[in-house]
Amino acid sequence: MKIILFSNNCPQCKVLEAKLKEKGITFELIDGERAIEYIQERGFMSAPLLSVDGENMPFGKAIKWVNEYGN
Repeated sequence: MKIILFSNNCPQCKVLEAKLKEKGITFELIDGERAIEYIQERGFMSAPLLSVDGENMPFGKAIKWVNEYGN
């Protein structure tokens, strides 16, 4: 499973990153301008964006996915 967190270090980005770490989920972090470009190119309006095997999830959906991971 390939998991990538696209972040601009906003408060929601930090929450999602902390939850991923808390659950022991291994992920790649892409931040800064590269992350913002990725997010905007895919039609999303804000960070963070979590990509799981190519499925892009905005914050609310990503938090739900993390909370359900491994259950």
